[in-house]
Amino acid sequence: MTRRILRILGSRYGIAAILVVIVVVVVALAQANSDPRPNGDRQQDGTVDNVSPGAPDDGYAEPDTPQGSATPTAEALPEAAVDVATQFAGLWLNQDGLDEQQWYDRLVPLATEATQQQLAGVDPANVPATELTGEPTISGPSVVFDTDRGLLTLTMTEDDGVWKVSGVDFDYSPS
Repeated sequence: MTRRILRILGSRYGIAAILVVIVVVVVALAQANSDPRPNGDRQQDGTVDNVSPGAPDDGYAEPDTPQGSATPTAEALPEAAVDVATQFAGLWLNQDGLDEQQWYDRLVPLATEATQQQLAGVDPANVPATELTGEPTISGPSVVFDTDRGLLTLTMTEDDGVWKVSGVDFDYSPS
């Protein structure tokens, strides 16, 4: 009987079975040791309760802004920011037969460095709209413009007291 068991274990099926058992044991041990918290920190359903009952809501986590710059909230976006956005939108839409460099040079003073890099090399003929069709509306840190082809959204940032466009997005109107 012992000889028969050893012969089975020595065969390829026996070796495969031994390897399966070893893998199952290693996986089970790894899962058992993967949670460094003591059992007292876990609820019965396996989730962790890290909120004290009755604690006030601390709001959404917001990314840090670089010193000297700020992304405003909807109620804090001043008229100066809307004016810069309106000026940028007018220049962005009005190509007037300008080449890429001339069009770009008009937008540079109103845009952050990151936006300037994104606009570099853009062919103004590819701008999807040609005119503003309504008054701007404020949506959070952005100013939204209705155009003849869709919505132009300009995200505004104050950098050392100067309002600049930090993002340009265009949503086409449904056809």
